[in-house]
This record gives sequence, structure tokens and C-alpha cells, in this order.
Amino acid sequence: MTLSGAKPIACLEELRIHLQFAIGLELSTIPVYLTGLYSIVDGENTAASSVIQSVVIEEMLHMALAGNVLNAIGGVPSTDCIDGKDPIPHFPTIISFLPSLGVINLRRFSREALDTFIKIEHPDSAVPDPNCEGYSSIGAFYAAISRGIKDHCPPKVFEEARETRAGCQIESTEFYGGAGVLIPVCDQASALAAIETIVEQGEGISEEVLQDQAKEHGVVPANLISVDDGNKLADCWKMYSHYARFLEIREGRRFEPDQVIEEVPRGDVLPRDWDQVYPMADNPQAKEYRDTDIASAVDEFNQTYTTLIDNIYHAFNGESHKMRRAVTVMWDLKYQARALMKTPSPVHLGETVGAPFEYLR
Repeated sequence: MTLSGAKPIACLEELRIHLQFAIGLELSTIPVYLTGLYSIVDGENTAASSVIQSVVIEEMLHMALAGNVLNAIGGVPSTDCIDGKDPIPHFPTIISFLPSLGVINLRRFSREALDTFIKIEHPDSAVPDPNCEGYSSIGAFYAAISRGIKDHCPPKVFEEARETRAGCQIESTEFYGGAGVLIPVCDQASALAAIETIVEQGEGISEEVLQDQAKEHGVVPANLISVDDGNKLADCWKMYSHYARFLEIREGRRFEPDQVIEEVPRGDVLPRDWDQVYPMADNPQAKEYRDTDIASAVDEFNQTYTTLIDNIYHAFNGESHKMRRAVTVMWDLKYQARALMKTPSPVHLGETVGAPFEYLR
């Protein structure tokens, strides 16, 4: 089984497989970002911590949106491997259908970690590259999914799924935090809106939308992507795309609202101190600590992480209240991860243990 941008998605079943891996793709970002967040020394880098935490919450929203779309077209969200490929990431990881991302590592808060964050969220062209094995970018991957929804999901698909997947949509009342709205998916229009939300929050408002804005207002330049993701919080604070928020941390300066992504942030200073970080070892593995006195704490963390993922997938399969439970499990995950990041590693001299984020099957 290959997820390739060389040809359009051929059928409904292939579209369902793409959405299984879309859920896994969104999940794959969460341990990466949480590792950076939890490695920050308590009380330090507060602005950067707030940014990373807001993005993590929205990545959980993206998982839920992808799950809603999959359920709406009759798919069954599952952690099972598909043709030998695991939708649940194990770190360090390579996302086989997104080779442009390279190896994704678990790293402490650092310039190198932010470079990875930015690479993940970078708004590359959504145009498929026929010469690329897999997809040339996340934008191209989601563009293929949108095209597949238009091509293979007439009203009958949604009508049948309302019976076969009854009770499996996650409602907005089951999710809280961050910007954006959890969209229950019932037809082609809402499915496309859910995918558009994922892309805009991650990469920014699309070129197509910007061109419409430019024609209407003559303000936003055509053919460029805004730092704005189109959302506002309840207090009307405008939200930027994940890419823009991470670039602000990397550059140490905030964007101004009218900027586009090809510009350097020119707003207020965003203070960050790369030294105020626990020195955790890159890509911690439970097997490294199997015969040490820290093994039980590492295993406990992995069990909590497994509980988090299981809650999310149970929510996708008719137990929607477990989505709220998943958010609370993240608090347990935080305390356990921080404890590990403060613990001197018995196998990596001068570094701390860190959290492996290993899903236990």
C-alpha cells in the first residue's frame, strides 16, 4: 500500500486509508511538540511555552476533525497497522508518505527542535509532484484528500455512514481549548470545511482565500500566504498559523497581523532562552533503561501515553466523552514527563532521561 501524490486517490477505500494516516499524522506532531514544551525549565520561556501548548491543543482538534471526516464516509478509525504500516508513530520516525519531512526526532527545546517544528508546518505547495514518492508536502497530502472527497463522496456515502457509524461524530461540546471549532461532519461541504480548518491552522490561510481577500479589499498580496489562520479567540485576539507561531519563537520576534509568511517577523520581541531547558537525551527509548532503577517510571509514562491514544480512538468509535478524558490524561502525562526530564540519565552522561512516547500494543 502506497500513499502517493503521483495519481489522484482512486476510490473510496483508498480515501479512507488516507484519512487513517491523516489521524496518525496529526498524532505524530503531538509528542514532538510536547517534548519541546515539557523540557523547558519550570517558570522559564513562558511566552514560548504558551505558544507550543496552544498548538498542541489544536493538533488534538485536527485529529478529531480527521476522525470525524473518516467516520462520516463510513471508515472506522483504528490503531491497527495497514499493509504493515503503523498509523501510530514510533520515534525517531519517518513519515513514509511525506519524505520531505525527513527524520522527526524527539528533542529538548532548542533551535534544532524549532527547525523541525517549522519544517512540519511549512506551507509548501499543495500541488502534487508526480516525481515524488509519497507526497511532496502536508499541503499536497490534504489537497489530495479534499479532491478525493469531491470525487468519491456523493450524498449516498454520507447517508449510509450516518447509519453504519451512528454516534461516532465528536461534537464541539466534547472538546475545549484553542481556536477553531470542532466540526461534526455530515456531508461533503462539512467534510471539506474540516480539512480546510486543519490546513489553515497549521499552514495559514490558503492562497486561494487570500486572492479572494485581495480582490475584495486590496490589502493582502495575491500569491502569498498570510500568517493569519483565520481564527479569533473569544476576546477577539487573532490567531496565527502554527508555522507562523513557531517561526516567531525561532526568530525571537512576533509577526504583525498584515504580514505574510515569506517575510521576517517585524513585531514585538518574543523573549526565549535556549539555556533554560532540562538536558534530556534525544529520542529516549524504554529499552535503554530496561535494567535501571528508572525503568518503572519510563514504563509508567508509556502506559499513560497509551491510555491517552486509546481514549482518543475510543472517542472516535462511539464513546465521545472520552475525548474530554483524553485532555485530562495529558495532565498526568505532563507531570510524568517533567519528572523524567529532571532525572539524570543512567546511560547518557550529563543528560536526563526524557519521555519516549511509545504506544504499547
